[in-house]
Amino acid sequence: MAGYKVLTITDKNETVTDSCRFLKEMVVVLDVGKNHLQPIVKIKLYKSSVRINTPYGFEVSHHAHIPTEAGPCMPSKVWSMSEGEAVSKAISKVKEHIKTAVSTGHQPSSNWLPSNLSSRH
Repeated sequence: MAGYKVLTITDKNETVTDSCRFLKEMVVVLDVGKNHLQPIVKIKLYKSSVRINTPYGFEVSHHAHIPTEAGPCMPSKVWSMSEGEAVSKAISKVKEHIKTAVSTGHQPSSNWLPSNLSSRH
């Protein structure tokens, strides 16, 4: 009940433009098509009190940084209509970049998954 009071206060505070509630955390092991590389990624889900159409957000513990990219591949859209869609986006954003690099002949490496330094993991 105390958590509900805090959300009500932040929702009505004119200096707060958005507030998010932590929903859950999960750990996933990804199949990227190579048996010796099975990345482990933590996903945290949040629910916004302000975003009506896309209230569910995610944060990942690692971003893919493949050899063909200058920096980590960070998702630009982290908000979705449902929890399931948010989890699917989180997984695909990491997995698709790694699979692309592997399919173009690069040897997979655990170095491809630097920690997301901006995350709260």
